[in-house]
Amino acid sequence: MNISEIKAAIDAGQIVHWSHTGYVVSRDNAGQYLITYTRNGSTIGLTNKAGTKLNGNEGDFFIAEPSEPVVKCCWMCLGTNVQLDAWLAWDLTLQTWTFAPKIGSAVCNDCDIETVIVERPASERNIPEAETESEGAANEQAAIAEDQQALQRAYFAGGV
Repeated sequence: MNISEIKAAIDAGQIVHWSHTGYVVSRDNAGQYLITYTRNGSTIGLTNKAGTKLNGNEGDFFIAEPSEPVVKCCWMCLGTNVQLDAWLAWDLTLQTWTFAPKIGSAVCNDCDIETVIVERPASERNIPEAETESEGAANEQAAIAEDQQALQRAYFAGGV
């Protein structure tokens, strides 16, 4: 996908990912297009400062094709008892409150922390029982390190 295709998909309400579903491309309330790593909230711009070159290869961006139901959960404990703050703004024309594009913080009521909400296939909702807590943490850290390396490679290849 090129820059204009990505922006058009986002503006049409489609979910766009970079590299894998852990990275989500979005537009913030200031109109900036961003790539966010959902596990830790790390964010970079979709393009360089001039807006002419993607931070990543065109072939690595894709539109999500939901093939099965998903659950929204806490990235830390994978609990599904999560809440997301939303903002309302007064619409002068409609004379009513409407949802603003700004999204507030997310909270996990299972582990009682502010969190990042991630999307997982409903079939993978729970961590397998055979995986111990320390193994799960080690696997999560390895995945985060791998994804951060991919982001760094894209940064140096495409330049910000």
